Amino acid sequence: MTSPDSGVGSAADLPDYAPVPRSALGPALNDQGHYVGRVERNLYWVIDGVYQSAFLTTRDGVVVFDAPPSIGGNLRRAIDEITAANGAGAARPDDGSGDLEDGALAFAAAPR
Repeated sequence: MTSPDSGVGSAADLPDYAPVPRSALGPALNDQGHYVGRVERNLYWVIDGVYQSAFLTTRDGVVVFDAPPSIGGNLRRAIDEITAANGAGAARPDDGSGDLEDGALAFAAAPR
């Protein structure tokens, strides 16, 4: 069985498309495999190329907004990097939904 005729003879007959703009690729990841950027004041975002998360530093600790499984270790490294530079307290990763278990494992030793 063959597929219906698409009207295209070969790959050479396909139209050319503009390349994906560099800005659409997102920020470059560091050697550890993540990027951390400041949104505003003490609010930061982290991306590992697939998942993204955010955290807020306070005098009493760090509030982690989300910790999906693949970003857990990178999120912890990003938080450690920022808190070491700013002198913030320990991370407290819990939104009460129970869906953060895999990513939150990176914070297992953090005080609660």
